[in-house]
Amino acid sequence: MAHDAFIRGKAMNRSLSVVRVSTFVFVSIMAGLSAPAHARLTRINAGAPVLIDLPAFGRTGAYLKIAGTFEGELDPTDRRNAAIADIELAPLDGGKVHYTSTFFLLRPVYSIASIEHNTTFDRRPEQMAACQQLTNPLYNGPIFRALSVRLDRWVTRGIRPPPSRVAKRSHRTLVSPGEVNFPAIPATAYAGWPKLPAVQFNPGVMNHNAVLDFSVVPPEHVDDLEYTVQIAQVDADGNDIAGIRLPYLAVPLGTHTGWSLLKPGMGGPDICGQNGQFIPVANTRAERLAFGDPRPSIEERYRNHRAYVNAVSRAAERLVREGFLLHEDEDRIVTRAARQGTDLWKMSP
Repeated sequence: MAHDAFIRGKAMNRSLSVVRVSTFVFVSIMAGLSAPAHARLTRINAGAPVLIDLPAFGRTGAYLKIAGTFEGELDPTDRRNAAIADIELAPLDGGKVHYTSTFFLLRPVYSIASIEHNTTFDRRPEQMAACQQLTNPLYNGPIFRALSVRLDRWVTRGIRPPPSRVAKRSHRTLVSPGEVNFPAIPATAYAGWPKLPAVQFNPGVMNHNAVLDFSVVPPEHVDDLEYTVQIAQVDADGNDIAGIRLPYLAVPLGTHTGWSLLKPGMGGPDICGQNGQFIPVANTRAERLAFGDPRPSIEERYRNHRAYVNAVSRAAERLVREGFLLHEDEDRIVTRAARQGTDLWKMSP
């Protein structure tokens, strides 16, 4: 279930890499030539990105290494290329000097913690007919906006983006399904929320990704080979530990996951489309104990309205400093927290 999202994210990362390669290589070539030179890229051959660790840079996380070759041409009669040494001795093809060189690029990798496949702006939890739990309302737009700005600064001004932030096996934040410490969340009926069933997390129903031989119909399993499945480790609330944690996740009012299960009799325990889930915490300690919920209630987490808003504000400020949030989104997030308080995710009556 969670691995399904990992595969989609991996494919998305690869497509983005190709786009960024062409941009960064062009910039690096032009920067490497003397100021008056004029060249044109004709081809870029980039290999598949490889995830590597860079321990020399401390706890920066993994990076994607992209290696390949690039080809280009320039006009030896163009006066702007006169500064290139011995250009007049270079062999010509169609009146142009052709060149080939190798490159490798390192780019950071990011994951947004406890996020579902896609969420619309200012969404609230919803009850889907086929899903066991409420949908996950966390919105990834602020992170994408901030990283788009950082990408532009990297390309145009050479200002490095934030270091990678992903779950890692070496940090024990990326583990096998059987090692996930997901809390035992019981069925609940908290004030202001609908009745919800107990949350199911069963590593035994996790998808197995086998190596298949597609030359036969139906495809056959090859030598019992399977891809390794690794998913994000969670905290005591069931929220992802690693990755970029949005302010409303860092200061939680419930459990947010990037996966959701279908109801029994409607396809469960298979995943419920591309939805995540949100499971609210109790309002009070007494309410929590009555249902046997191990997660602290709202009153146990935040003394009052101001304490909650201040915590959201600090989490937003931290993301701004780290380069993962713009000031305008910081203002919007804190303003919403101040306006709605711990009723932030309450559903419309």
